[in-house]
Amino acid sequence: MTVVSPVIIQAREEHIADAVAFAALVREEVMPMFAINGLSPDLVNFSEYYLHQEGAGFFLALSERGEIWGCIGVQPYDNRIETAKYEANQPAAEIVKCYVAASSRRSGVGSLLAAEAKRFIAEQGYSVAYLHTHRFLKGAVDFWQRQGFAITAEDQDEWQTVHMDASVT
Repeated sequence: MTVVSPVIIQAREEHIADAVAFAALVREEVMPMFAINGLSPDLVNFSEYYLHQEGAGFFLALSERGEIWGCIGVQPYDNRIETAKYEANQPAAEIVKCYVAASSRRSGVGSLLAAEAKRFIAEQGYSVAYLHTHRFLKGAVDFWQRQGFAITAEDQDEWQTVHMDASVT
């Protein structure tokens, strides 16, 4: 049996429609409670958030036929969450929209995307990669711990939010 690895690319203008459709589909599958809110602002304004914002990027894992197997986004982190604040001398990037197609899960696609995001974050001059996930997402916290992230805080609320970060310097 031959195992085929995806190619990881940084999204460009010609990828926007497919990237947004993929992210929206997987988001609705894994977090249906957010579907009623429609697309998130970063997906609605994809180009502004990921293509034209300094220090931001969106990456796709593509099959040899060009099918999207997964995605991950990176944005400058804005310290908007009280339990996740970083000093100016410790610039942080936020990892968002790490989604893998159901048929590609547990095949290494997520790990390849996480590694690419961390590489990009370091290349952009950030010191820290920040993300948050949720306990109700089966395996998410363990996945990110395997990628070198540590839990920094947990919110004891309905969303079971887990804040995590990793040094990239």
